[in-house]
Amino acid sequence: MSQPSPGEILAVPYPSASAAPGPRQAVLAAGVAVVLTVAVGAGAGLAPGPYLLLVGAVQAVLIAAWWVTVRPPGRTAVVSVAAVAAVAADLAVLARGGGTLTPVLGVVAVAFVATVVAQLVRGVGRVGVTESFGSTMLLTACCCALAAALALRERPGGPGILAVCVGATGAALVVAHLVDAVRPVPELSPGTRRGGLGLALGAVAGSLAAVGAAHLVAVPDGFAPLYAALVGGIVALTAILVGVGQTCAAVGREQAGEAVPVSPLGPALGPVLGIVAAVVGAYVLGNVVLG
Repeated sequence: MSQPSPGEILAVPYPSASAAPGPRQAVLAAGVAVVLTVAVGAGAGLAPGPYLLLVGAVQAVLIAAWWVTVRPPGRTAVVSVAAVAAVAADLAVLARGGGTLTPVLGVVAVAFVATVVAQLVRGVGRVGVTESFGSTMLLTACCCALAAALALRERPGGPGILAVCVGATGAALVVAHLVDAVRPVPELSPGTRRGGLGLALGAVAGSLAAVGAAHLVAVPDGFAPLYAALVGGIVALTAILVGVGQTCAAVGREQAGEAVPVSPLGPALGPVLGIVAAVVGAYVLGNVVLG
């Protein structure tokens, strides 16, 4: 029997891991991105009460997706600390007013202490303390970061900036996932079914969506179309890469021999993390533009 040539070996595709999003999961992720974009971006024009409920719903989706997808050791303690911190951060931002995230720093500090206590409560049989601790703080930080949307919408021009950044991110995530559902090439990491073509087209879609959103909503003076396109492209690209990183982490765990569960909430984790990145980007941009 003849041996295959090096070219034939390279031509054999790397098998996709079960944790990688297939076409169906990619389409579901695109749908989730649409819903999240409407809730966080378009919802910023609502009154504080309804918008608080929308942001809280997004935080709940993040926590639920983390529970079933990441499944860190001691996950009950992980999501409990994150959930309480999310509620506390939202209420603290609204109670303080002024469009500042300063109260959230205190919430994160208390959450750090609560995380230490939660690990001690797990008892002498606890395993994966470092992983559980890190997972708690990362999830808590992401949940608290969503409170930045509540803070920014209180500032003049803030809802417009949110609409531009979140709208750009939503468009980018939808295009990237739909392209990956059809043709995930070239694979950014073997076995992940996340492609460079989706990444590039998603960034372009994000830039165009940002320009369109800047024309439709009230934005601060000086927010020129070119500026909106640049900001939208950067935020959109970052959000896509965050989702790709989450997929790479899940596939890496599976390739290392860990059982990665497949759940209907799995496709939601990447898009919601992308929206978190968009909210943080919008808040930073708001502080730069609005002073």
